[in-house]
Amino acid sequence: MSSLRTLRQMQGKTAPQSFEREHTALIIIDIQNEYFNGGALPLPESESTAANAQRLLAWARQNALTIVHIRHLANNAFSPIFAPNSKTSEIATIVSPLATETILTKHFPNAFLGTDLHAFLANHKIETLIVCGMMTHTCVASTSQAAAELGYSVILAKNACTTRSLPVGDGQAMDYKTIHATTLAALSDAIAEIMGTDEIIALPVA
Repeated sequence: MSSLRTLRQMQGKTAPQSFEREHTALIIIDIQNEYFNGGALPLPESESTAANAQRLLAWARQNALTIVHIRHLANNAFSPIFAPNSKTSEIATIVSPLATETILTKHFPNAFLGTDLHAFLANHKIETLIVCGMMTHTCVASTSQAAAELGYSVILAKNACTTRSLPVGDGQAMDYKTIHATTLAALSDAIAEIMGTDEIIALPVA
């Protein structure tokens, strides 16, 4: 067994044993048609990732948690990805928001930048964020880091996030599984508690 410990472990931070209904929010980041077949950026495991996000969404609704849907839009109307008013920029049906749920639009990877997310969460007295979505290495990572820096406790649902393979020069590529795992490992050090969807929904909500 490895003797390595994260910075969070050194500080005595541990996984939650329960959630407080009034102080917990589910943040669903960018699960949009762009990332599925038919979009410009179809991701590996997008379907299973979205299915796990859907399970988290159903659980959050059942337990009356605050729910925030984040949608990314390009600033340029002619952008090849996430163009405003395009079918592919719409939130995927599998996690379609209810009329009573909050939708915030962002233009940068960090969902706090240029949006009312922090003000909304503060007004609702939210302290803990359960985060899922796309893509792990960009919007999920930057939003999780910003949340931690703002003082929120962050729980990242590892199998309700996914990403894509990336070029690393000289015609080589880094596999999406490596990027996903490396990003989660980095976030687990000082930013977030990494948990599976089953682990999260098994915890009581008081």
